[in-house]
Amino acid sequence: MGSVLAEEMLHLALAANLLNAVGGEPRLDTPALLPPYPHPLPHGDRSLQVQLVPFGSEALELFLRIEQPATADAPPEADSYETIGQFYAAVEAGMRRLCGELGEDAVFCGDPARQVGEFHLRGGGGAVIPVHDLKSALAALTEITEQGEGAARTDVWDGDRDVFHPDRDEVAHYYRFQELKHGRRYQAGDTPQSGPTGEPIAVDWDAVMPMRPNPRTTDHPEGSDIRVAQERFNTTYCLLLKQLEEAFNGDPARLGATVGTMYQVKAQAQALMTMPLEDGTATAGPTFEYVPPRTCEPDQVRRCPIGAKSTFWPSSGPNVLLAPKTDSALAVSAGDALERRHDLRHRAVRIEPEAVDGHLAMGAVAARDGEPVVGDVPVVGSRRLDDAVVSGAEDAE
Repeated sequence: MGSVLAEEMLHLALAANLLNAVGGEPRLDTPALLPPYPHPLPHGDRSLQVQLVPFGSEALELFLRIEQPATADAPPEADSYETIGQFYAAVEAGMRRLCGELGEDAVFCGDPARQVGEFHLRGGGGAVIPVHDLKSALAALTEITEQGEGAARTDVWDGDRDVFHPDRDEVAHYYRFQELKHGRRYQAGDTPQSGPTGEPIAVDWDAVMPMRPNPRTTDHPEGSDIRVAQERFNTTYCLLLKQLEEAFNGDPARLGATVGTMYQVKAQAQALMTMPLEDGTATAGPTFEYVPPRTCEPDQVRRCPIGAKSTFWPSSGPNVLLAPKTDSALAVSAGDALERRHDLRHRAVRIEPEAVDGHLAMGAVAARDGEPVVGDVPVVGSRRLDDAVVSGAEDAE
């Protein structure tokens, strides 16, 4: 399962390369991509409803439906597609048609600097392919479809070597879910028709946390422990979406910084699934609801006297630091930032001061190894003032 997750991140990077290659702009930080569960896949068959459910037979059947291979003679389908393979076949057909009508130079007009050239997540196979012409575009599409549904739509294997067992071919995603469903691995000679006949796979189904399906923050009172934890998860997840969107829109070198946020998302989701519901029938879970960026309101501003040391105030809302007057101050990014428009991880930025009642308001973030720093740093706090306050970003150790 972990390798599927890593390879889906690879597919996201490949899709971004394809869109950037033709002059598009990848968009991830938008409420349109986080509708309430259950919901259909975008532009997909409306009969397929994606659910948030605990791992088990229902989840496996959902994964198998999503990764269902297209038949060898299935036509391309750009809308209301029955399989993801048919959708990508429609993308391929459209690119071939446009290149024939307009020429490759006109179609692949995007800025090459926006291409992700190297991105590897531990535990996944495949490779990122920069896209600059029809040949590289088709290679990227093939990487996505073969990892998902198998080579040539008729094979169990995806054409790569297994990351954890280099002596074996890698099984495509659809067939990895079949392995879990049947409790047995595929081995050489197996086919889609034969099913897996290799060594057994043991799954401890009793270890799965009994999460309530399709959880929502509105299931719980405002201020309750579960709702606060869900809101914090949603803020972190939306920070990740923003980081990825920025990386795919002109700053591909920043992809590495998203890995730390991914681990935060994982840890916060796991913590939620240990929290029993108020009625004791199940546990809470992550809700994946959109959190828009916010600015500080006047009543959220904290103050410290002129001459006082910089201070970190943890809070579930926006924070700023009112520090002693200086010409400017450096803020270093927080790995656990609670507000999320300016991702400053691994970067120093100059915060221009703004006078408030004789103090200076400064957008506040600071961290060392992902933890907030209190004390001898120029400025500390948790997230931002208005966008206009932050200026002059520059790289720093």
